[in-house]
Amino acid sequence: MATEDGTALNDQETITNPGVVESMDEIFETNDVEYDTIEAWGKQVRIVSLNAEDFIEWQEANDTSAKKTAGIRLFIKCIVNSKGQHIGNPKDIEKLKKKSVREILKVVKQILKMNGLETKKADEPTEAENQKNG
Repeated sequence: MATEDGTALNDQETITNPGVVESMDEIFETNDVEYDTIEAWGKQVRIVSLNAEDFIEWQEANDTSAKKTAGIRLFIKCIVNSKGQHIGNPKDIEKLKKKSVREILKVVKQILKMNGLETKKADEPTEAENQKNG
């Protein structure tokens, strides 16, 4: 093992760097919840970042027939009120299906961006199209 300048370290030496996580407790104690707002339906819609548990649940459901409502389910998981309290409910899926897809997608795209999740652009070829053409 070596330091950043290439100097060798023996097994007894450690690097002192206050920016390095030294224990899992440091991660657990960090408040990493993020909030954002986006205009939709003529109002400010507040969204919250996903935690790992919610992301896993959402992603696993996408392997089932629930994939058809993936965007709406993500919307429901991330929409909060001004106090940061979740206001979405899975019971709202049917009602949201009747709302503007443009407005829902606007919010969902912001949720994906906020959580570091990539989306395929409409003009990008799919994997199948790449294999077919290339």
